[in-house]
Amino acid sequence: YFNITSHAWAYPVLGNATGIFTASAPTYYILGLIQKVGIQGFVIEAFVFWFLLLVGGLFMYYLTRLLFKDIDKRFALLAALFYIFNLFTLVNIWQRFLYNYIFFWSLLPLFLYLYLSGLIKKKFIYALLIPIVILIFSYTLTSTPFLIILISLAIYTSLFYLFFKKYDLLFLLKFNFVIGFLFLLTNAWWISQLMSFLFSSSYEVSVKNFFSSQGNIDTLNVLSRSLGKLINITRLYHGTFFSQTDSWLKVFGLFPLSLIFFIIPTVIFSTLIKHKRKFSVLYLSGLYLIAIFLSKGSNPPFGDLYSLFFSKYTYLQVFRNPFEKFGFILTLTTAPLFAYGVYKLSGEVIKIIGRLIVFFAVMIIFVTSLPFWTGEVLKIRTKESKEIDFKVEVPYYYKEANDWLNKEAGEARMIVFPLGDEGITYNWERSYSGVELTSNLFDVSAISYKTTIPYYSEIAENLEQELIKSESILSVMSILNTKYILFRPDVNWKIRNMRDPFTISDRLRDNAYLEKEKRFGELEIWANTNWMDNKINVSNKVTSSLPVALLRDVKTLKDGGILASHNKNDLRLEPFEDKLIIHPKNAFYIDKIVELGFEERQDIFPHIKYLPSHPLHKLIKIKEWLDKLLIRNNADLTMKEVTYLGKRLNEVQRSIEAFDTVSIKQALDDYERGLTILSDVVASLNAESITTNNKVWNQEYLYGIFVRHSNAFDDFSNLTNDTATKENLVNSKTYLRNFISDMGIAPYNNYINVEGLPVEKRHTYQFEIKEPGDYELFLEDRDWSNYYENFFLEDFPLQLNGNIVTTKISTASAGLISLGRFDLSSGVHELGWDTPKRRNLLNTNGEDYVLKVDHDEKEIAFKINHFDPYSSYEVSFDYWPRVGGGLTFSFEENNDPIINGFVRAHFLKYLGPDYYYRDFRNFSATITPDKNSDSAEVVFKAKPINECEDIFRTSGIFRCRDPVFSRNYDKTTEIILKNIKIYKVMDIEPSLVKTYNNLGLVLPEYKYSKINPTEFAVEINNATDPFILNFSELYNSGWRAIYEDGSIIDEKNHFLANIYSNAWLIDKKGSYKLKLKYQPQDYLEKGKKISLLSTLIVVALLSGLIIFKKHETKN
Repeated sequence: YFNITSHAWAYPVLGNATGIFTASAPTYYILGLIQKVGIQGFVIEAFVFWFLLLVGGLFMYYLTRLLFKDIDKRFALLAALFYIFNLFTLVNIWQRFLYNYIFFWSLLPLFLYLYLSGLIKKKFIYALLIPIVILIFSYTLTSTPFLIILISLAIYTSLFYLFFKKYDLLFLLKFNFVIGFLFLLTNAWWISQLMSFLFSSSYEVSVKNFFSSQGNIDTLNVLSRSLGKLINITRLYHGTFFSQTDSWLKVFGLFPLSLIFFIIPTVIFSTLIKHKRKFSVLYLSGLYLIAIFLSKGSNPPFGDLYSLFFSKYTYLQVFRNPFEKFGFILTLTTAPLFAYGVYKLSGEVIKIIGRLIVFFAVMIIFVTSLPFWTGEVLKIRTKESKEIDFKVEVPYYYKEANDWLNKEAGEARMIVFPLGDEGITYNWERSYSGVELTSNLFDVSAISYKTTIPYYSEIAENLEQELIKSESILSVMSILNTKYILFRPDVNWKIRNMRDPFTISDRLRDNAYLEKEKRFGELEIWANTNWMDNKINVSNKVTSSLPVALLRDVKTLKDGGILASHNKNDLRLEPFEDKLIIHPKNAFYIDKIVELGFEERQDIFPHIKYLPSHPLHKLIKIKEWLDKLLIRNNADLTMKEVTYLGKRLNEVQRSIEAFDTVSIKQALDDYERGLTILSDVVASLNAESITTNNKVWNQEYLYGIFVRHSNAFDDFSNLTNDTATKENLVNSKTYLRNFISDMGIAPYNNYINVEGLPVEKRHTYQFEIKEPGDYELFLEDRDWSNYYENFFLEDFPLQLNGNIVTTKISTASAGLISLGRFDLSSGVHELGWDTPKRRNLLNTNGEDYVLKVDHDEKEIAFKINHFDPYSSYEVSFDYWPRVGGGLTFSFEENNDPIINGFVRAHFLKYLGPDYYYRDFRNFSATITPDKNSDSAEVVFKAKPINECEDIFRTSGIFRCRDPVFSRNYDKTTEIILKNIKIYKVMDIEPSLVKTYNNLGLVLPEYKYSKINPTEFAVEINNATDPFILNFSELYNSGWRAIYEDGSIIDEKNHFLANIYSNAWLIDKKGSYKLKLKYQPQDYLEKGKKISLLSTLIVVALLSGLIIFKKHETKN
């Protein structure tokens, strides 16, 4: 790990900036030195944890003694033990087992002790000590929230001393300045990398693609509801954690034991009330209450205030799991307050009560410490898996495979299948479950998991699909510079919802260009027999893909070609152009035409009392603003915004009827402003349904609403003869049309509904064409005839903008289908067609099925033919519960986990009987399978009704627990099923392709060598034409191409290639040398020198002060 964190750029995945993780380098460096001495790893690990536990407990003891001079030492020890043994530490520290969490927990009491000592004693020596201590615990700073908490803790303490103790302001400023200044110097190495990341292209892409304020707010609300209940956080309970496990942890969820923990808040609040005038109690209580407020997140009370700050200040959104982060401060303040409260209560109340309080305090520590002594603290048994602890033994064959790859791979990468998410569980004898381990187990760059790393995520998310559903895996391996595939069947694929390894194995064997190279234990290494080293290569053919390149575009590349995606207008790639691929800007779907106009309904066009010109109307707008402020759910907020838009239109109509032109204009202006406000909310909604208040919020539903709005403008226009009003109505309607088009709600061109092309499940795609010309429309060939009838009709009607055209369908190369060619001008164009007649994917033969069961459970299952896990499915059937109980419907996949002997179905719905409606009812749903599944079936189950408990409710109900006795009281259930259908949802996404006559520029000869992970040397020979230099490391604006004379190739010629890599346009002839260098490495080296020098100076100053103090004491 030191080799990774000691550089600004590291080899894992496709290469990546180490960024703030360089803060962990000193820890790994020191541990590495100890390991080189010959001390075994488990001994080092034991020492580290002993050290962290000792520091955390010891300085909690000193901190308690510092704050409460009058406390008995035994109760200060109680605070230290409580800080180590409590429910928050048990779960958040040791169950999660994240190193930066453990280091932060240990650092907190030490940091606060030194900071308070400096203020109390007014000595700058503590200002020198704090940066050195933080340096020792620098692993903590690999998590930005922890840095924010440390700074906030210092600010709170300073302000509290300033306002409540009338503290010396000048000393405070000097003290904090010294700490801050020395902190920046001693930590310059990793701060330089943090700043580099904040100003890099990776940060911009991360914020744009993976950082969603609304997504973070939704996460905050969900976690606040489960973890932020006051009854839990005041006891340091991790929400429902103790009830959602089959391990020893569920003991803490039992009522008697959970009741004992109420003594914690009881003691603390009684101490707060009784000793509120004591400065230390007031200081800790203020911090304690703030920690409670922050830990509960958006939960009441005052949860809306937290949400307001959370949404307004985006940097706070790293605290979207508030209890997980602010719980550290809660624990820090609870320990001394609880210990001091127990101490005071033990001597100031009735003796027996005081003893009871001490007894229960000791009991809490005893109970929470038991898992440490038994070793259970490092074990977990979930409902989905066997018991796993942290005594892990990696099988020998992993080292053998790593040694072989180190000899053979060179700069080649490998792909690891099955491919999972950031967590992994193995089926080893001493198993492991936790963060994905490949970068720990192998020294070769590997794509082994899916995560939200910019540019990498598009590849990782779709890589397995290219192996399973496409023949382009070799093309993908080529651009990734991947020679090997590591097949690992020893993962617990069901627990982690990964693909069945046997499916992977079959696909590897089916590929003629993949050859099994080696086998180590259970691991298999497959090699690409056509592999060529593409770490650094040159090209004269560019296929541009807009607005972004997709992994499937790779199959269109010619040999030696690269895929470009860029927004640099001054980047001239014309001499290299081979193809231009345009992907849809927006996609629209409508089941059928909606023709609805104005209708005063409270949910669409609410009733109004005052027109905009009325003085009270401003108060109504203020009330609306306050109502929206209290809404935290995005779908509810959308509904409210849309309702208010309807209200504005009602104001328009009433104003027209009242001939109030001022109100008409104001209502229309408010309507357009409302659309602008709504755009931020609608942008986070998509075609996949989000259920709220029993309504489905999706593209089609919103379209229905806005069609009413659009038609209302036409109705209003017929109500007035005023020219200015008519013009304003037309402008507002145009504004609405642009809005719903830009937001992906409906196409700009109206749907054409004619006999030759009636609107029936119409799909429309919107393309933005910047370069006019002849374009061919392509679809991926996914065996569509298995799902649709007559899909390959020679004459294929479609809507092109506002016209109906008929095109010819033909099979193209590279697994594509052509839907014809179109001459398109610059601007936005829309292409749409109806879904062809769909095939039922179940072999039901249109029959009726009867589920009749007298005892136990009976089921009917239908396998889904031609199952495609990358698509959604529409399921529908009619059912009639004639007698007895209801019907259980499930959608079951081959990778569904088995819990306690039962399959946990991907989708499950119980359809109860209705004793008042005795006829067939319909059920329908849209189901999206797990992408890692390989097969699925729909299952119908029924059970008899058992009346045993009803009969013996008042006498002998216990007998019903005997299944043999209870069976006698089963009553028959009979359910009739018919019209069982499942259809594939049409998920075709077309692309427009323009082909150029490539000039075939002459390529130079080249060779390269690796100097270190951040620097490569390239030698160019006999360059006669411009060329593209492609570098197969993850794109980052920190990479520079530098000539021998030190001149840097202009950044405007540096662009994203092959979805992830760096490419430069080079227009220099002759033979010369280039250096590809990751610039932040220079900042890191300078930062290291600054940090080392400043640390030595601070240590020298501290040593000098200590020696001077000793000398002064002797004298």
